[in-house]
Amino acid sequence: LTANKQILIEMSSSDKSQPASWADLSAYISNCRRLESMPASLQASIDELKSIDARLGKAAAVFDEGRQLSLDAAATYYSSAATVKQGPGSEAHKN
Repeated sequence: LTANKQILIEMSSSDKSQPASWADLSAYISNCRRLESMPASLQASIDELKSIDARLGKAAAVFDEGRQLSLDAAATYYSSAATVKQGPGSEAHKN
């Protein structure tokens, strides 16, 4: 947008007897067209980022669930191992 303003300023402040060159006008028009298409492409990028964010959120939830299941399984395993190690004749069971 600033580049277009600069081109307009240069065209308006240049010698009035000389019209802007076709190259300048063509560059200005293509800049305008590019700027017109930017909101749509920005919105597409934002939508894609939101989609990626949602997928990452789901992946993180699955990872957390898996981690919790692993921790629970490990706790159960070590709890069982401790019970088996103590056995029915251990000091803890005699009291």
